[in-house]
Amino acid sequence: MYAIMGPSHIRFQDQVLWEEYARWGLDFSGIDPWIMDRENREYEIADAITVSSEFALRSFVEQRVPESK
Repeated sequence: MYAIMGPSHIRFQDQVLWEEYARWGLDFSGIDPWIMDRENREYEIADAITVSSEFALRSFVEQRVPESK
């Protein structure tokens, strides 16, 4: 399976959104858990993942997705 992913790892996106909403004093319930689980399963089963930038690559590696993918 080959996956083309968005701008960063889904857990990284969720973390940034939590921080920014808190910074602005807004309520945030997080990215839907179903979406988080689905994307994490995709990362696990993918043989290869294409990302759009070094920034995106770092977000995946920091979340323990093997750089070799």
